[in-house]
Amino acid sequence: MGEIVVARSRKSRRTRRHNIRPIGKRIVIAVEGRETERKYFDRLRQEPYNYPITLAPRDWDRTEPDEILSDLLKYSSQQENAKKKLDQYWIVIDHDDREDHELEQVIRKANSERVFVADSNPCFEVWLFQHYSSLWKIKGLAGDAAERGCSRIIRELKKNKYDPNYDKSRYVVVKYLNMLEDAIRNSQQDDLIEEELRAQFAGSRVYKLAQSIIDSAT
Repeated sequence: MGEIVVARSRKSRRTRRHNIRPIGKRIVIAVEGRETERKYFDRLRQEPYNYPITLAPRDWDRTEPDEILSDLLKYSSQQENAKKKLDQYWIVIDHDDREDHELEQVIRKANSERVFVADSNPCFEVWLFQHYSSLWKIKGLAGDAAERGCSRIIRELKKNKYDPNYDKSRYVVVKYLNMLEDAIRNSQQDDLIEEELRAQFAGSRVYKLAQSIIDSAT
């Protein structure tokens, strides 16, 4: 599948609203997290953003990446736009403690089905953190978080200059979305490590989905 190119120049820190869109085209997303991720992308569908996002229906008891992909493919098979290749399909998944080979199998399957993958190592909170800062600006964080898990990222996220009141289900999404372009830029910087070393360092490819969402409105 083709690589999504992320624009590097930014004229504004705030996500801009656009009114001209290709008719019928949607960004269809199947998310892993019932609270954090779903709340994030659902807010992008609302005022003042109004992006053409559809959250694919999910069986929330099915939490493995291959199950998330299966739910998305089941939904896409019922959509006329999928047959016309108008819609763009994504899964949003975490690495957590999953085996690398299991994730690689899911990614290969997704690629074969024309589904894009927005993965975060170890968790979606890495992407939220990148709204404030590159991981590599804090000494040792990228490696430490990959080894010690999501709690390490959340602890850093809750520091006073970031989001001291962060809670997975009750965080204020808008203040993150108002820094969406900063998050894309920070994530790009963190995604420069070689492919074979990615499992050793925290990072997120959600920026590719974010850029695709922005581009869908132009």
